[in-house]
Amino acid sequence: MESQLAIGAGDSSSLSELSEAFLFFCGGGSCAEGWEIPLALEFLIDPGVVDAGCFPYHGTGVDQPCGGRCSDWAPRTKRLKGSELLSTQAAVLAWVTSNGPVIAALDVYEDFFHYTAGVYEPTSIALEGSHAVAVVGYDRTASAWICKNSWGTQWGEDGFFRIAFGACNMLSRYPMYGLRTV
Repeated sequence: MESQLAIGAGDSSSLSELSEAFLFFCGGGSCAEGWEIPLALEFLIDPGVVDAGCFPYHGTGVDQPCGGRCSDWAPRTKRLKGSELLSTQAAVLAWVTSNGPVIAALDVYEDFFHYTAGVYEPTSIALEGSHAVAVVGYDRTASAWICKNSWGTQWGEDGFFRIAFGACNMLSRYPMYGLRTV
């Protein structure tokens, strides 16, 4: 959503960090249970999400009470206009090329936590759960999605990773979603 807002404004300098904590904890997610992307998209339409300064994410694995947000949170919200379900590789390639990043989910295996570089394909059979990321591009030569993770720049390729098309049930079990902000 951050990227889509900057693209819509036509100004990459307007890129601001939005609050994952507000979206997740105020929207109904929990560390124990996670959350579903369609529910998050509904929350991004109404009421929206605040900037990260209003409700920073602590990353402790403990739920943060929504009451921890700033007192002037309501006027600080940014909202989605809508989203589009993308269920084929061709649809995702077209969206990313024409409109920008998309939201994606993938199955996470134990070896994903130790990813440092290259095109990821799971070698572990230990399924740890699922995870949402942003697909920001693709590499046709390597047959891979280029994704931004939320685990900080110390993980992967400065916070990004490449994953083989079709790996981890991306687009088979989990569709992707294009966001409309304008």
